[in-house]
Amino acid sequence: MLEIAADKNFDWHEAWKNSSEAQDVQHEIENIHREKADVVDEDDDPTAHQEFAVPFTTQLWEVLHRIFQQ
Repeated sequence: MLEIAADKNFDWHEAWKNSSEAQDVQHEIENIHREKADVVDEDDDPTAHQEFAVPFTTQLWEVLHRIFQQ
């Protein structure tokens, strides 16, 4: 392994693409996509898909509170 790692001419990207591990990862990703393709999101909560768990004002308040405690 050390001899390979020291070789500056070794193409790691090509070695990964041709490896059986890379093929296994791709098959697993395809399986996940197939399993989730027909899943319907039944969550009617409009806030369920927001980027953050709490609003910006709540985050700001908590951060300021923490800063002033120091």
